[in-house]
Amino acid sequence: MIVPLQILQQPTNLVVDPGTNVSFNVTASGTGTLRYQWRFNGVNITNNLTATASSLSLTNVQLTNNGTYSVVITDDVSTVASSNATLIVKVKPSVTQHPVGVTVPAGGTASLTISASGTLPMGFRWRKANTTITNFVLNSNTSVYTITNAQASDASFYNVAITNIAGTAVGGLSSNAYLTVLIPPTDQTASAGSNAVFSVSASSLARVLYQWQFSGSDLAGETNATLTLNNVQPASAGTYAVVVTTVTNATVVPGTFSANLTVQGPPVLSQPQFLGGGTFRMLLQGTTSRSYDIEISANLTNWSKLSTVVYTNGPMPVIDTTATNSQRFYRARLAP
Repeated sequence: MIVPLQILQQPTNLVVDPGTNVSFNVTASGTGTLRYQWRFNGVNITNNLTATASSLSLTNVQLTNNGTYSVVITDDVSTVASSNATLIVKVKPSVTQHPVGVTVPAGGTASLTISASGTLPMGFRWRKANTTITNFVLNSNTSVYTITNAQASDASFYNVAITNIAGTAVGGLSSNAYLTVLIPPTDQTASAGSNAVFSVSASSLARVLYQWQFSGSDLAGETNATLTLNNVQPASAGTYAVVVTTVTNATVVPGTFSANLTVQGPPVLSQPQFLGGGTFRMLLQGTTSRSYDIEISANLTNWSKLSTVVYTNGPMPVIDTTATNSQRFYRARLAP
């Protein structure tokens, strides 16, 4: 007589503490001999002698035993699979990677990451200055909190409280991750002989250190928020950067922010021409939209201003109608 193969009692879900011994059981009826094959997460179990019996026994279960268990039953005529039963081993969360502070420019994006071991799902309650800002419940060991368009008001410390079915994470909270938001230096253009200034402004709840660099090398003694370059010359042109370090008792990734300095060449007076009657003419070559003082001297020691010229484009004529000295020198200087 053929008896249809059927499961009379399905395996049931279990929630246990680590170290517990557990069993999954199934009751079935069919034709002839019933044969069993238990599975873990859909894969046949081969390292357990009870995996081919009606009752699967697991000893000293740990977090690695978390998952779904099912059994495939075969009789002399057909095969049937049970429903899945879930084993949850209650292991409290334990932080494996604390969030790390970062320094970002205003308007930039900051991402803070935390990872933990323990039973899933986990709740990650992110806090800013100890005030809850969001709560993620994830079937994952990792949570990422992202701040877009970061502003000075976002500069603070952040930490996370993690919970799951077993309770609160060991230690309660993660370590603090400090976010520093910076207004970075901007590109500068200066004329040769003038000064150039780079500056930064940092918002942070922690102490902030600065180190300015030129072409990747530290500038000795330049550890303030402002870098002043006096009497810049063509050789001064290039990339200036500031390394910003937030000092806390936890790791903060330093931020490096750069800007370029362009140095425009000095003004040039050329093609002198005496026109007679005390009139002397020359051409000025300079930087567009800059003003230059044209100065005169009879001895290269004492100088006086002849006129101020706003340079526009191309060689511009400069005329001296008082050239009565037997010896007269001219120079052009960037006007204050």
